[in-house]
Amino acid sequence: MSESCSVCGKKFSGFMSAKIVCDSTKRDFAAYGKDVSGICEKCCSSLKDNLLKEVEAQKNELAKQVEETKNALLREVSVSTTPHDHKWDDKIKGIVTGYSVIGTGPLTEITSAWTDFLGIESGSYLKKIRLGEESAISMAKFQTAQMGANFISGANISITEATRGNGMIMVSFVGTAVQIGEPITRLEDFKKIVEQQQKLENLPIIVVAETEQIYKVATASAGQRSS
Repeated sequence: MSESCSVCGKKFSGFMSAKIVCDSTKRDFAAYGKDVSGICEKCCSSLKDNLLKEVEAQKNELAKQVEETKNALLREVSVSTTPHDHKWDDKIKGIVTGYSVIGTGPLTEITSAWTDFLGIESGSYLKKIRLGEESAISMAKFQTAQMGANFISGANISITEATRGNGMIMVSFVGTAVQIGEPITRLEDFKKIVEQQQKLENLPIIVVAETEQIYKVATASAGQRSS
C-alpha cells in the first residue's frame, strides 16, 4: 500500500494523518467495482456518495426500461373471447389467469346509489372496474408471455364481491395461452433488464469505517434503519 491517499495525497502516517479503511469497507466498494485500498477514509466517504448517486440514476433508468419493455411485450399478446382454431391445439401452453381486487369505497357506493336512482350510469364506479379489468388482463398477458405464447383464446372476465359489505370487488380473468405464428420477441429483453435491476438491488450497503468493530456497529445501525 502507498504511504499516502491516491486521491487527496494526505499521508497515512504521522500527526493528523489520513485513516485507512477496514477490509470490510474495501469489500463493500469492491462489489461496486471500486478498489479503495489506497484511498483514505474521508475520500472513501465522498466516493461512496458519488457511487450511490450513480446507482440510483441507473435504477431509475432501468425502471423506465422495464416499464417500456413490459408494455411492448404485452402488446405482442392478443386476446380473444372466442376459442382458438383446433389446428392450434398442439400449440396450447396452458391456462392463464389474472386478478385484481379494488376498493369501491363508501363515496363511490353513495354516488352509485344516487346515479342508479336517477337512471344514470355511475362513472366513478365504472372507471374502477375498467382499471381492474386492465390490471387482470395485463397479469394474464404477462403470464402468457412467460409461457412462450402470444395469444389468449376463450377469454372470460368476471366481477365478484371480494369482501361482503366492505366495498371490495374482484375482477377475474381466465383464458387459454396459445402460441400462434411468430413467437414474441421482447421476453428475453425484459428478463435481461430485470436481471440488471436485481444485481443493483443486491449490492451491499457501503459502510465506511476505519476498524472492523466500527464497521459492525455501523452495519447494525444501518440494518435497523432500513428494516
